[in-house]
Amino acid sequence: MPDLRPLPPVPADPGARGIVHFVRRNPVLVILLVLALVAAGAVGLFIASNVYPPTTHLTVALYTVDRAEAGDGFVVLLQRVTHRPASGIAVRRGGAVIFEWPELVQIDGLVRNDSGRYLAAFHRGEALLSSPEGRTAGEQIISNGNQCKAEGWPKDALDIAPGGERRFSIFLKVDRETGARWVRDSVKDRILPGLKLGEFAFFDGPCGNLDEAMLPASGNSVEFDPSALDRPEIRDFYPFGQSPVPEKRPTWPLWVFEPPDLKQSVR
Repeated sequence: MPDLRPLPPVPADPGARGIVHFVRRNPVLVILLVLALVAAGAVGLFIASNVYPPTTHLTVALYTVDRAEAGDGFVVLLQRVTHRPASGIAVRRGGAVIFEWPELVQIDGLVRNDSGRYLAAFHRGEALLSSPEGRTAGEQIISNGNQCKAEGWPKDALDIAPGGERRFSIFLKVDRETGARWVRDSVKDRILPGLKLGEFAFFDGPCGNLDEAMLPASGNSVEFDPSALDRPEIRDFYPFGQSPVPEKRPTWPLWVFEPPDLKQSVR
């Protein structure tokens, strides 16, 4: 016959009894521990929202401009001026990484070669901005590169075939070291300061010898007088391409590739 005797009672978990006993004996301490956990969670949320911003874009102010200056057989056009505040983006690639950009004034344009010869643009010198009060700020002109490195050309010089055109950008850092804050203030007042760009030269073929360059009859540089800017339009810049669909507002694409040392990564 089967054994019908009742099973012995399961002994209570001594650990569970200990926890209940501790809570009953120390209610104030338990409340303080709970409050500490809540505070720690709030601090973590604050850090995640501020130190590691959850956004994937930067907000910029775009000023449209339509200026052109003609040289001998070529034209330089200015088409965009952008104020980019100092910003950071958090990206997760095996851990949280912050990319930080300095405050910038970015000037975008293009060079069009209307001649029958090859044009070298920006093979020497830099962009020079100036104010009527005598203040100046200089910066390198950046392009998407050229195919003339073997001939000793600077990497951002433009080699433009007859009838062709190429883009360029000026990434002017706004900080005490560059002394360019006056440029930012002028742009915010909707005035682009005077701008001098150079140097330009002609060749009979592509990637010519820079020591044998033929100077344009109009000179090896072009100058823009101070230009009025339209009211700025707020745009979103997605440096890593994660723009939402649909977009909340118009996006701001890069004109040329940024210099690799422009942004810094911080863990």
